[in-house]
Amino acid sequence: MSGIDPYYPRPTKEGIEKPEVIDRGAPDGAGIERWVVASPSMKRDVVVQIRKSPTGQPAPMLYLLDGIDAPEHTGMINPGRIQETLAHENVTLVMPTEARASMFYDWESYDENLGLSMWETFMTKELAPLLEEEIPFNGKRGVGGISMGAGGALNLINRNPEMFDAAIGVSGCYSNSDPIGEQTQNAIVQSRGGSVKNMVGEKGSPAWKAHDVAADVSNLTNKSIYLSSANGSINAEDAEYYQYWNPKDIFVGIILEQGSYYCTKRLEQELNDAGATDTEVIYDDHGGHNWKTFQPHLALGWEHIKPALES
Repeated sequence: MSGIDPYYPRPTKEGIEKPEVIDRGAPDGAGIERWVVASPSMKRDVVVQIRKSPTGQPAPMLYLLDGIDAPEHTGMINPGRIQETLAHENVTLVMPTEARASMFYDWESYDENLGLSMWETFMTKELAPLLEEEIPFNGKRGVGGISMGAGGALNLINRNPEMFDAAIGVSGCYSNSDPIGEQTQNAIVQSRGGSVKNMVGEKGSPAWKAHDVAADVSNLTNKSIYLSSANGSINAEDAEYYQYWNPKDIFVGIILEQGSYYCTKRLEQELNDAGATDTEVIYDDHGGHNWKTFQPHLALGWEHIKPALES
């Protein structure tokens, strides 16, 4: 789905004075709970899907950020199957929902089509203390994402290095100062009816520069980082996966993954030049911008960052 969605902007309400969990929901068969969190910064109730560690022991928190449409039921669960991939792992999964085309940023201004976005404040200042107050927690946090969420994840750890210990970026873009990165940022926001100016101001503004991860990776050099991308080429296996897709969507997915490949190469080079000590980068020799490409790297990314979140 693209363009303007009548479900957005999500309605706000006045009078939310403090963050609080107003509903936890019963866990489903996979242990997924739907928490409703009153957010002063977002001025609304935000739904977050939670899978508590199955061990009951103190565990790290892994925030997982969705792609461009970030629906009310996160793609991390279906089709991402993260609850199956990490079914027996001692980690609490935290999956915000309804963050359409937001990049998971704190926006500069309200957007008439996407609404009020204060995702960084919500996750770091409001949600985290609530989770850690009642879920057994070992003091470690990671953040990961696919596509739009990959950029959001690396932005969060880069801007909040005191909070996060590790990050996973799958098929993302991490700069808005080079042509491909800028085009990707603009396409994410504008394709869903949003204004980049409302998000980060005019091109080159302080807010714009503050969200350019690749421009300054000094906060990432001692973090555990996993990055991946395919190169956008399609083999017989991909062609079978795509057999019922609209040709336009196939083409767009190829272009997006080619862009992600460039963006990942750029960030990898910056991390290497800065002397990053715990970075793993994997490039697939085929694949488009879809869950067939994304899903395996959530597992591989977890295996890489797991030691940093257990220590």
